Amino acid sequence: GNIQPHSSSEWIYSGDSGYIDDKKNLHVLGRYDDIVNVGGERISLQTITNFLNDNEYIEEAHTFNLEIKKNESQIIAVVKLKEKTKDPNFRQFLSSSVNKIYWPKQIYEIDKYPITANQKIDLNKVKELIKNQTLKSLFKYIGL
Repeated sequence: GNIQPHSSSEWIYSGDSGYIDDKKNLHVLGRYDDIVNVGGERISLQTITNFLNDNEYIEEAHTFNLEIKKNESQIIAVVKLKEKTKDPNFRQFLSSSVNKIYWPKQIYEIDKYPITANQKIDLNKVKELIKNQTLKSLFKYIGL
């Protein structure tokens, strides 16, 4: 719909990222903290999550930015598979569906996502599982 602010100086910070086009339509790209810069491109982690969830082997996928060193981070995906399979062939799936700039650096398998008190996935605990090398790596992309 069209955006009509109360006045030109009254805006509310929502934490969402988006833009208003020339027809005054609002396009929401996602949460501001879900937008990352990869090779000079602004990429929505939700976009990566959405195309991973299109994979026939994935029941549920989530992506996030994981700091691996000070001032250095990578896009990581954690997936719950629909069923155990020897090779979900993520390289072939990613190659056929999206530009390499959108590829996660690593994809990890999780059996059950940890949940917060308000029933959301606890990404801090997921990151901890990765850093402690508790999750199985299904895919690693060397490049970009």
